[in-house]
Amino acid sequence: MLVKLIIKLFKINIKNNFYSPYIVLVEIFSILISLTIYWYTSKAFNLKLTDSISKYGHDYFHYLLLGEIFLSIPLTLLSGFIKKTKMLIIEGTFETFISMPVNLLKPLILLNLSDLLIEIFQIFLTLVLAYLLFGFEIPFINILQAISIIIFTLPIFVAIGIVATSVLLIFGRGDNFIGYISTLAAFGSGAFFPIDVFPEIFQKLVTTLSPYTIFLQLIRNISNHGFSNIGWNSLQVLILWNLLIIPSILIFNYSLKIYKKNGGFIVFTS
Repeated sequence: MLVKLIIKLFKINIKNNFYSPYIVLVEIFSILISLTIYWYTSKAFNLKLTDSISKYGHDYFHYLLLGEIFLSIPLTLLSGFIKKTKMLIIEGTFETFISMPVNLLKPLILLNLSDLLIEIFQIFLTLVLAYLLFGFEIPFINILQAISIIIFTLPIFVAIGIVATSVLLIFGRGDNFIGYISTLAAFGSGAFFPIDVFPEIFQKLVTTLSPYTIFLQLIRNISNHGFSNIGWNSLQVLILWNLLIIPSILIFNYSLKIYKKNGGFIVFTS
């Protein structure tokens, strides 16, 4: 039942986002532009970054593309919850959801998972074009194995999105918070360049504590070597991070009480 509802919402999103064949062509064209930029960026920096990225098994083009496509999923969930909540409040439908005899988190999670399917569809298009036109060399079976890690870590990034939404409901702000976290996650996880360039203490901090860094490093290992080099220590840390879903629900319920106590009135600021 839940899967069917997500699929229905996904179909609605597809119709809303790709309501014309021309929109699909525009999307493909924009992906081609991005891939071309990555390609020539890798040509410019390959020699300088050869030593830093050699341990990842591929050139800078593959390094950039893997970081871009896989980190987009947790970052979509991070920003998606706040965007959906603000949209519901502005439209006046948030109060309707509150009055329904269901946990408000359920429709919020469903809406965000349906948006996530759109992101996955765009990732699929990107990979197809990368394989066909840009000599993308990572075996497809390794990509599928990496996707299994995405499914495994979904509770982590859903939980972080829930906490971000709770901040919005309590304080009426969160956009700047999301911007800071997204930027830190992108750079601290090594999405654009290896974290070796940072001070050693920062490297140890993010590789030990940041779910974004651990997630992306695990994705890179699996993409290049498959499950034979999965990194069990990293996997154990992510298992612990999955437990964040429990306190995030409690935090959200508390924020909802504060929202109701304030009469459902929020002045949105950055």
